[in-house]
Order: sequence, then structure tokens, then C-alpha cells
Amino acid sequence: MPLTRREFTAAMLGAAGASALAPAALARLFDDDVFFEWRPVADGAWAILGAGGNALLIKSRDETLLIDCKNFGLGPTLLEECLRRTDAITLALNTHHHGDHVGGNPTLNATGVPIVAHANAEPRLAQTGAQMSALFTAGQEREAQWADQVRGQGHTDAGGERAAALVPEAFAQGRGLGERAFVPSRTVGDADELRVGDLTVQLRHIGPGHTDNDVYAVIPQLNLLHTGDLCFHRLHPFIDMGAGASSAGWIESCDAMLAECDADTTVIPGHGEIGDRSAIRGQREYFSILRDRMAEARAEGLSRDEAVALTIDEFEGYGFERIKERTFGDVYDEMGAG
Repeated sequence: MPLTRREFTAAMLGAAGASALAPAALARLFDDDVFFEWRPVADGAWAILGAGGNALLIKSRDETLLIDCKNFGLGPTLLEECLRRTDAITLALNTHHHGDHVGGNPTLNATGVPIVAHANAEPRLAQTGAQMSALFTAGQEREAQWADQVRGQGHTDAGGERAAALVPEAFAQGRGLGERAFVPSRTVGDADELRVGDLTVQLRHIGPGHTDNDVYAVIPQLNLLHTGDLCFHRLHPFIDMGAGASSAGWIESCDAMLAECDADTTVIPGHGEIGDRSAIRGQREYFSILRDRMAEARAEGLSRDEAVALTIDEFEGYGFERIKERTFGDVYDEMGAG
């Protein structure tokens, strides 16, 4: 069974002390030490920002879904902060296999929270576990280094300190699970549904986009759409060509997501500010513009290095500048394939 709020707090604070506190008192203990930034986006729904891809918590009746779970080392902190808003996490979804969206999987698996992911993600998450096994057993010095990195990422200073103190717990959970630490409990296909209390969560995989296993989630009753990393809002996007990505396929995914939206839909991008359907439209336009410009560069005889160095006026002010050269180069290569 998934860990409840009272059970988690008892484990963190000591069962005797926690058992004497009412839920409201437990919540007050943590008012000033949040690590993540929590943004209400609908009734019973919060976007969770910072230290990894944007996550989403939705609650209906006695059931709760967590969509994505941040960077490794922050699983215990994320779970604790979720349990300030609900009695238990009953289900989690990985929108794709990247570490900044699945870092909390060892904590979720260790505490009995079922995890759902697309079928294509399962072997990639198994590989992540195999790669991370050495880190889990790297020793206290490595844990301390990881905690130092976490400490400076908090939304509040107290939150950073609290998260750093919980890093050893994340390592212990990873060691206990070994190579199975990141593997989902079950997989879904290209079109599926989850039930969360009175809510229906529609899952869709259109094809290769950011990766070969992207899932976006639509909650019609709340008019919410979580894109996973199929939307980088006003940021240069990362295309994981090694994991079957395709800018052409990404455009198709954007078209499918746009068909799910109306003027009032709240869009939670994988990275960047919360927005509306214009965020998805902007992602589509990014790839349309970039594909055209890289095709022109090839037609003009520009080398890959010359194409990567191009300035595209429409992208002025975009963040994740460090990704730009890789993205331009990947699309340049894609436009020359086949």
C-alpha cells in the first residue's frame, strides 16, 4: 500500500511525536520550508516547479496522481511535500524516461506507489537503474556531494536544508531496489485512461517526438494538459535523437495536443512557465521555423558548424541557450537524412 501522510511524517519525525499532532498542525510545521514552488492550477491540482521537469499533483476524493517526479535525490522531499496536501499518493505517471522527470522513482517504488509509463519507456528505465546502481553504492562522501548540490536549489533556504538532509534516504531507497529502482509498475499503450477519484486522465502517445516514449496527459474535467517534455515553453528544446526523437514527429505531437485545447486550457509544459495553448503553438512554430532554416542551410551548402552558428530572430530571448547548438545540429542532421 502507498505510504500515507501520517506514516511518512512519523518516519521523518519519530512516531511518538507525530502521533500527537493533528493533520493541520502537521501542515503548519512545514509552512516556511518548502523546497519546490507549488502553483495551484485548478481545484485540487498543483503544478510543482523547480529542480527538474515541471510536475503536477491532482487530487480527487481519496485518490491522488503525481505526474513526473523531479531529479534523483529529491524523491523523499517531493513525497513529503505532496503529503502535506493529500493523505497518500495512490498513483504516479512518468511522461518519459529522462532523469529530471523520473528521479523520484526509487522513492515511489520503495514506498509502494504504483508507477505508470509508456511501454517504450520500460527498457529505458531499466537501463537507468543499471547505470545508477554504482551511484547508489558510492558511499557517504558522494551522498554528501549530492546533498550540497540539492541544498542550493530550494525555493526557500529552509527547504534546501531539509531536502539536503533527506538525500541519504533517497540513496538508501535506491540501494534497496538496485537495478529495479526506476522500473514502472505497469505500462500503457498509445491511448489509455487513468481514473483518479472522479477524474479521468487521458494518456496519449503520438509517436517519436522528444523521445520515443513521450506521453501527454489530459484532464478534461479540470481543462488541464500536462505535456511532459513535448513542450519547452520559450526555451530551446532538447531532442533525444539517441532515444528515437524526431522533430517531424514532435510537430505531430504538438498538433495532437493543440486539438485537445480550447482558449481556457491550462498547459503545464515540461519546462518553462505555465501557459495556455499558445505555449504548444509556440513549440510547434519553433520546429517549423528551425526545420525550414536547416533545410535552407543545407541547400545553401552551409556546413553543420556554420548552420549551428546561425542566429534565428524568432528565437531571441529563448532560455536554455546551452542546448541551442545541439538542437540546431540535430535538426540539421535530420533534414539531411534519407
